[in-house]
Amino acid sequence: MSSKKMKMDKCLKPLQKASVGTIVWGKLGSYQWWPGIIIKSSDCGQPEAKFGNLWLFWFGDHKISEISRKKIIGFTLNFLQIYVGISGKNLQKAVFEALEVLANRCSYHFENTEVLISWAKKGFQDSDEALILSTDMPTSVLKHLECLLKSSTKASESNDADSDSNSAVQVFNTNIPLRMVREGSLKIQEMCIACYENEIEIVDYHPLFDGGLCFQCKERLQENMFAYGNDGKNMCCSICGKPGSLILCDSKNCHRYDLNSYCPLAF
Repeated sequence: MSSKKMKMDKCLKPLQKASVGTIVWGKLGSYQWWPGIIIKSSDCGQPEAKFGNLWLFWFGDHKISEISRKKIIGFTLNFLQIYVGISGKNLQKAVFEALEVLANRCSYHFENTEVLISWAKKGFQDSDEALILSTDMPTSVLKHLECLLKSSTKASESNDADSDSNSAVQVFNTNIPLRMVREGSLKIQEMCIACYENEIEIVDYHPLFDGGLCFQCKERLQENMFAYGNDGKNMCCSICGKPGSLILCDSKNCHRYDLNSYCPLAF
């Protein structure tokens, strides 16, 4: 992280009250601050957050993460400081979704994105602070949480419930480097596409896909790459080499037809 960003982070105002329904900025690792909303673990089928942590639903990505309270700050109080430094279409979309929720809470009518951003930059001008700080859960968020709850319930009924549910929690975290690739701030060859890490030494390119591999993932992939089951399909993921619940591609025209078994996280 640059000294400029570190200095800015120190000037940000902490979250005064962490209630379910509160819109916040959250931060994972060294990545940009991202808008989210505090949710109940029970609403998305996840275990209660550990002491000092909270569950967040992220705008834009529509994923969830358990995150430390120390990595969460107030959204409206810090909007100006953070917004001037954000980049990337996905983050812009996420900010718009968060602002749209606030506008609906305040019955603020806007014609376009520019008007909405201007309203926020001016300190959410002429809006009732009580409505700004309202914790009513948006219908759009509840719909996404309902889908996550259904997915979690199905996973718990399967033999691989533990591994599947744990993987689901990590979806957002693993998607961060992929988002950076889409935004052009990271080359896919500079990340390990098997473990989704970019802050790790890349020792080789993936033999089947465009992207890098770290040492540990390369070793595992080499061991399991040609482990076939009775159906002639690979018993391990063709990307990361891990066994478990796999999705099989049924396209016989695929040039990787004999190696087309994938982890659910690959999608």
